[in-house]
Amino acid sequence: MKKLILVIAFSILAMACDPMSIVPGAKGKFEDQGFKTAVAMIELHKIRNGKYPEKLKDIKFEGAWDPIYKQFVIYELKSSGYKLGVRSDAADDLEYPPEFWSGFGIVETNVQGFTSNKSINYAPSAPNALKRASY
Repeated sequence: MKKLILVIAFSILAMACDPMSIVPGAKGKFEDQGFKTAVAMIELHKIRNGKYPEKLKDIKFEGAWDPIYKQFVIYELKSSGYKLGVRSDAADDLEYPPEFWSGFGIVETNVQGFTSNKSINYAPSAPNALKRASY
């Protein structure tokens, strides 16, 4: 019985821990991986189907871990490509060189390093909404 109580107490304690605060910089790494996975899955969908997906849920044949990226990004199909952004302030810390963006259909993003003539004003409606940014 004591072992069971100890296991339950340890489990509750472990669930209360925020892994993002335990590992410095972990949040940005999750956002980085989520963004890159989203780009890969979206572009693969276009290769397979000849067009970008209407919604991320339209992407098929994901691996067991692939759907995790969806919690880190916001996607919107546009007439000339797609808008892909990071759902948190980690977008301020993410920056990719110009060659990263080459060949993708991204036309709008809140990730640093992307050059575009577009100016976007994201109005946060929830804690996970994209933060206000301009490009």
